[in-house]
Amino acid sequence: MKNWLRRAVRTTLQSAVGYLAVAVPNVDWSADKAVLKTTLIGIGISAVSAGLSAVMNLDESSFSERSFAMPEELRKEICREFFSGHTVAEIAESQQISPEEIGKAVTWGAQSGYLEELEKRSC
Repeated sequence: MKNWLRRAVRTTLQSAVGYLAVAVPNVDWSADKAVLKTTLIGIGISAVSAGLSAVMNLDESSFSERSFAMPEELRKEICREFFSGHTVAEIAESQQISPEEIGKAVTWGAQSGYLEELEKRSC
């Protein structure tokens, strides 16, 4: 399981358990179904918001290179095309991938030093 997904699930469960720990002893369960409905909605909202918060607060280092699905050779090819002056639209058309994936590949190239290596080769 990917790190970000594991963290989101864990945080979601922690929030649900925390909500239940407070709700169970303080709710009159014999009152009516509206109380149960309100409690379940509260659990859901707190759990989902905690999971989203966990994912949103991840730093980029949490997304390891192993979690990057694009093969390294394709990332390098995209970086070479980008470095040689092709536009994102041209690269997207030639490689049949989305602009978002191109952005990820170019970001990888900058972070890994591959773009710097291309620049040194061109001099």
